[in-house]
Amino acid sequence: MRAAFFGLVLCFVSSTTSWGQFVTVKGQIFDGVSGQSLPGATVYLPQLLQGDVTDASGTFTISNVPAGTYQLRLSFVGYRKQELSLRFRADTLLRLNLMPEQEQLKELVIEASAASNSYNSNLTGITQLTALDIQRSVGILGEQDLIKTLQLKPGVQSGSEGSSGFFVRGGQADQNLVLLDGVPLYNPSHLFGMFSVFNNDMLRDVKLYKGSFPARFGGRLSSVLDIDLKEGDLREVKGAGGTGLISSRLMLEGPILKDKLSWMVSGRRTYFDMITRQINRSMASEPGYQPIPDYYFYDGSAKLFFKPSPHDRISLTLYQGHDRFQFYDDRFSFNFLWGNRAGILKWDRLLTSRLSATFSLSATAYKYRIRNSFETISQTAGSGIEDLNASVDFAWETPANHFITFGTTVTRHAFDVVRMQQEENAQVLTLKSRDTDKVLATQAAVYVEDSWQISRRFGLEGGLRLTGMQAQNNTELGLEPRMSLRWQMVRHLALKAGYNRAYQYVHLVNSSGSSLPTSFWYPSTDQIKPQLATQYAASLEYKLSRKWTVSNELYYRDMESQIDFRDGAEMYGNPDVAEDLVFGKGWAYGNEFYLEKTHGKTTGWIGYTLGWSWRKYDEINGGTPFLAANDRRHDLSVVLRRSLHRRLEISGTWVYGSGALTTLPPGRFYVQGHNGATGKIIPVYTERNNYRMADYHRLDLGLTYKLRPRWGSADINLGVYNLYNRRNAYFMYFERLTPQQNEDIRLVARQVSLFPILPSLSFNYTF
Repeated sequence: MRAAFFGLVLCFVSSTTSWGQFVTVKGQIFDGVSGQSLPGATVYLPQLLQGDVTDASGTFTISNVPAGTYQLRLSFVGYRKQELSLRFRADTLLRLNLMPEQEQLKELVIEASAASNSYNSNLTGITQLTALDIQRSVGILGEQDLIKTLQLKPGVQSGSEGSSGFFVRGGQADQNLVLLDGVPLYNPSHLFGMFSVFNNDMLRDVKLYKGSFPARFGGRLSSVLDIDLKEGDLREVKGAGGTGLISSRLMLEGPILKDKLSWMVSGRRTYFDMITRQINRSMASEPGYQPIPDYYFYDGSAKLFFKPSPHDRISLTLYQGHDRFQFYDDRFSFNFLWGNRAGILKWDRLLTSRLSATFSLSATAYKYRIRNSFETISQTAGSGIEDLNASVDFAWETPANHFITFGTTVTRHAFDVVRMQQEENAQVLTLKSRDTDKVLATQAAVYVEDSWQISRRFGLEGGLRLTGMQAQNNTELGLEPRMSLRWQMVRHLALKAGYNRAYQYVHLVNSSGSSLPTSFWYPSTDQIKPQLATQYAASLEYKLSRKWTVSNELYYRDMESQIDFRDGAEMYGNPDVAEDLVFGKGWAYGNEFYLEKTHGKTTGWIGYTLGWSWRKYDEINGGTPFLAANDRRHDLSVVLRRSLHRRLEISGTWVYGSGALTTLPPGRFYVQGHNGATGKIIPVYTERNNYRMADYHRLDLGLTYKLRPRWGSADINLGVYNLYNRRNAYFMYFERLTPQQNEDIRLVARQVSLFPILPSLSFNYTF
């Protein structure tokens, strides 16, 4: 029975060593019930003040351990803590099982907190989330969201009220690489950016790299959001789901061959359209009634996991998401569809005790289509991008405390740029004369990286990535060095420094500061050069105690070949998009402060960012530098959770940020109409982003009551979004007031707010 509950296997790689030598302790940690690997678990040797956090496959490595007997501590969110007394004579391989314990779920974050994982890594600027972090957040209308939770961390800012788009350290939304089980998603949001596409019940591990990028990642400038899905239970059928005010979700998993082959599926759908259709039917007979548009989204994921031998792991992951917004009446109709499809086949193979390989084939696509009609005239517009990718990655652990990864990847892009057609009385007119066919491009990269534990106090991570793209008979190449250093100055105090260089060969072309579904992707050509960013970062991380961790990080990012539209540009119907693009440079810098409490009845964190983000274009603003639209000078988040009872927990989030920047005309002139025509008021624009709207702040509260049904677990969550009903600005416009007799024409600035106070109720369950 003891073996069933713990299952410890010791394999000595070499037979004998002298007691004066150092050894390496390596192993994997698994769920003792389901057999799934556990990423993010903490392994710690308290006598040496050394430890590690398991990676996506549940693997950990502790180097430079003097031969001898030690206490080994294991901990993970929702699992029983373990402490073992082990004797290490030589390099050792461990296989460890942790048993789930529901009672410990009230401790939301244990040693595997974001701050603890960051402290143990050589890299700067890492943020890690668990599914529990997301589930305990207060979402809009009861929808907890991965990206909205990330927006509460320092250095990560939201695009607008309610948006799941995010900006990292002064970069644009398209400069974030979002990976789902290793395959990129080009539009990771639903409902015009209000919700992300990720189902929390399937998540296993979430890491955001915003400082130092590992060399295996490339193609974006600002950040890498790496999301791993669970593998599916290998021993019994399980499920999880939830029902809220606007959507429901369900996830099921279980074995096909016990301990060998598992499956997992999930689905989520909103029911906006069902509600609005009933309202429209009931009001159809009312004179002058304007129907409410239909809107819904759904997403679904599936995963097969196969473990044919102890040395092989094969998985197939599929995803599809779809949004639809439509409106119909007797004379006018509007139909807007967009969504993602993605799939990846991955094979992990342990070639030797120190060398492993991962082979993967993936495909991803994002498309949108708009069709509207008015009487006998209809217009259609659409765009999209499709990728096919093949990659191979190797990981080699040398006896000299080097962990070397290397590999290569090739991607075939197919860009379907904006195409427009108009039909009138069944006659088709093409409104776009060029670029109506797909634009093909090939992108490739080769990389090598070395993670070297020089000593118990020093760690070094160095990498080199060679990248390139070929499109329209044009070839671009780039060399991307990466370097980061960790020095444990004294006990529980670490100093880090990092250098990162990255190229971006695909670009999101849009006429606003956010990623809209109607934007389109375009490759680097002879006219559009790849974007380039170089980042420098330095951080100080200190473990105040077992409960408290504090960190402070400084960063500076220099950006070249930044893209924008020239003033007055027209994106649609333009036969050559590049003619209206302008290219310049940018820079961003700031300071990120983070304080986290991970133990006790009260847990949470405070994150604060002080940052600047600048742009400079010769054709815009007279060549004078201006603040970028996503510049947020002050960004503060306070997140607290309190366990009131073993079944009752309260949570609160308060956010504050400097107001968003917008461009307003400082003056206007009046043009007199001729022959009785009405005159026009013409705005005069001078500087870009010349006005900062009112500061943004909001308080959210949530109350969770845990149920204990016989068939599993469940909870009821009551939330209030924007508790004190702050009317934060979404955008601004000018209203022309009707002048009285002998009065001048007056224009008044108006503010549009999106969300008032919003209560929510949701029911979540597992079985």
